[in-house]
Amino acid sequence: MFVDDGSGGGGGERLIGAPTGSEIDALERRVAAVVGLLNATTGRLTEIVAEALATGAWEQAGIRSPAHWVAWQTGMSLKRSKRLVRIATRAAELPVTTAAFGAGSLSEDQVGEIAEHVPAAHDAELAGFARHATAAQVGKVCREYSFTPPAPDPASPTADPLPDPTPSDRDDANEVSFGFDGDGRWHLRAHLDTE
Repeated sequence: MFVDDGSGGGGGERLIGAPTGSEIDALERRVAAVVGLLNATTGRLTEIVAEALATGAWEQAGIRSPAHWVAWQTGMSLKRSKRLVRIATRAAELPVTTAAFGAGSLSEDQVGEIAEHVPAAHDAELAGFARHATAAQVGKVCREYSFTPPAPDPASPTADPLPDPTPSDRDDANEVSFGFDGDGRWHLRAHLDTE
């Protein structure tokens, strides 16, 4: 059932029991305040994780990785713990993002995407964007935007001419690396000629 909201104009009806605009605004302000506290608290937790990484406090008997230690200490899932470790690992090189996280302006999801994909040179740019975007939008931009500088135009008068590669140059371009990442996972990377 609808009732007249008293505005005097046509179309000023609302559903009985539905909140008014001012009630919705008040509710949204309360949500924003609580979310800000959650974000700031998670930012503080990330600072503590960074301290555990720096001091080696996570290295205890039976603990397989920093993420395992975080999961054990917090009761979080291993997936979420890995994200916090990644954020903590990149905190020093992403000072603008880290400060916004600690102030409660950015969420763990937003900061996690930035820490996973964004080079340090774009820290302020992405932190500014993230303040006005959803976590899904931040993730899409972070995953799809090419952060590598464009290759120099060889026809440009300021471009250094590139010599033709020699066979020894091609051999040196082959790379294989392996080891443990900061989150305790073992990795293998190879960049090889097709032969």
